[in-house]
Amino acid sequence: MIKSQVLYHLSYGPTICALLHRPPFLPIKVLRDNGEHGTVRQHFILGEEVMKLFGAPLSPFVRKARIVAAEKGIDYELDPSPSPLTGFSDEFLALNPLKRIPALLPDPARPDFAINDSSAICGYFEKLQPSPSVYPANAEDYGRALYFEELADTELAAQIGMGVFRPVFFNVATGKPADYETAGQGFEKLLNGLLAYLEDQLEGKTWLAGDDFSIADIAVTSQLFSAAHAGYEVPARACKTGRAGAKLSGARDSRAIYRGGFAVF
Repeated sequence: MIKSQVLYHLSYGPTICALLHRPPFLPIKVLRDNGEHGTVRQHFILGEEVMKLFGAPLSPFVRKARIVAAEKGIDYELDPSPSPLTGFSDEFLALNPLKRIPALLPDPARPDFAINDSSAICGYFEKLQPSPSVYPANAEDYGRALYFEELADTELAAQIGMGVFRPVFFNVATGKPADYETAGQGFEKLLNGLLAYLEDQLEGKTWLAGDDFSIADIAVTSQLFSAAHAGYEVPARACKTGRAGAKLSGARDSRAIYRGGFAVF
């Protein structure tokens, strides 16, 4: 029974299956059950105008920022048009001449002030709406969380993005045949390398940094979903990395993660 409901206008459904088959910008509504997990957090809006987030939802970095916003009940308008595939408008280049997503315009009335980079945006969200925190309070856990965020944003992003996602998705999007041979080799390397390492780091733990869900889990799982978009879901029972995939996409009933996948993307 749903005792408290939060209504979200989201881009994707709540399972990996839906992620792989739902058109990328189809608006849907998802209900979140907060009945056993405290009070419902209200959406947080800065000033009279809602802030604006720029970037294609399929980007793992845009996904990371959106998950943090969902965790904190921060409202925003999404402009999904900036993308390496479709190019960047003059409006976006004025915000971020480096042509990287996401970019955040906290106050549309101040177009001269933008926050670029997913880590910077997530840090901004944390200060803007401190509760619930997605950064551990303990110094050791905090440092560990930042390390895993950096690992996800660099090495994991490179291996999944270039080795698995792009050979399939970018090829199809540009009218070329999907290169499943390259993607399969990239995924095999991932299973036996970085994901095996992440599983070792999760041994005896539920979350990567401390006793609660944090930016570390958000950053890592945001990258794993790019592999799922290409058709390579991290298996729950496969070789060395099964438990990592299961834990990192496991239940987070009252927040942004649902059993089987993220409800926000």
